[in-house]
Amino acid sequence: MRKAWRLLRARFHGLFTYGCASHAFHLHAGDLCKTLQLQRLVDGMGVINTWFSRHLGAGGRATLFRLQKAASGKTSAPPNPGRTRKWNGQVVSAEWHLANHQVLVSLVTDAGFDASSDPAKLLKRTILDLDGVFWPLLPQFITLMQPLRLAVHTLQGNHAKIGDVMGAWVRIHNAQMELLSSSTCTFSSATVAHVKATFSARFRFLYHPIHLVAFALDPRYVSICKAPPSVIRYWIRELYGAEGDAHTLTQLVSEYGLFRASAQDPAQADIWSPLATADSIRWWRSWGDEFPLLKDFALKLLSLPPTSASAERNWSTQDFIVSKRRNRLAAARAEKLVYIYFNLRSIKHADAQRLGPGVTEEAHHWHVGIRH
Repeated sequence: MRKAWRLLRARFHGLFTYGCASHAFHLHAGDLCKTLQLQRLVDGMGVINTWFSRHLGAGGRATLFRLQKAASGKTSAPPNPGRTRKWNGQVVSAEWHLANHQVLVSLVTDAGFDASSDPAKLLKRTILDLDGVFWPLLPQFITLMQPLRLAVHTLQGNHAKIGDVMGAWVRIHNAQMELLSSSTCTFSSATVAHVKATFSARFRFLYHPIHLVAFALDPRYVSICKAPPSVIRYWIRELYGAEGDAHTLTQLVSEYGLFRASAQDPAQADIWSPLATADSIRWWRSWGDEFPLLKDFALKLLSLPPTSASAERNWSTQDFIVSKRRNRLAAARAEKLVYIYFNLRSIKHADAQRLGPGVTEEAHHWHVGIRH
């Protein structure tokens, strides 16, 4: 992929390319589980899942359900931490094990549990945690992985902005550093070093100046953007440079200074409230007239997709609509059907969130890639 990017940039001057953020976060989640300590934790969850998937009767899933029903009135089998994406499957599995800790202990300590076979002995040892490692690490594992889970879930949504990429990295970094510096953290020194090194490596793998500038121009993140203004101004010039002369670039960076000053002006606090900045595109359209050049630049930048998820959903929908039985659909009609399909989903989402109508030109551009 990166070789293709280099060829494209060599052929098309001024072209910028960047990777899919959700893919990088998936890789980051997988890297975190490569330490011996966390791999043993995931393996332990796998042992429990394997037992209950293969033993459905007494001493297995039937007994588990009976104990669960007696304890909470609800029954559920342990999720497999390896069958789904790491960011979700392993966190869901860890949450299930924490919630069913006492039920699992009751099951393997019951007089009727047959622990004569090697798999049963391994299950009992895992659940009773004779080494004192499995259960104390589970909540810390969830704390470590949860920010990644939320980041991927957010970035793969229909309403994600490219500024959310750097925002996700900031939240992940803060959460990981808070966990690792906590007095209750029981990760080994090797695990701590690996977590820090993995974060740095994956950040460098994904990072592009577009992410930083979008983060700085997204009104939701202005207050937490700690990058020096000189760095932001430099990259604004670089990203905009192909389109403007020296006077335009000077005016653009000057407007960025006014934009930052506006965020710190108490007299304009109402337009910087969380409610006003919830939709960054709408904010720039409503309040960006004071910075006309920066407004146009920010609208273009913030309209870029942070991941390839929207394109993949578009391809899936195109494949669904232009089927074998409808293979003679004209391209224009197929495009309109995709437009209708996605905007119906936007309406349902808006109704569910009580945010008003959700059909916008941005939604059309996001999924179809064409403005009318």
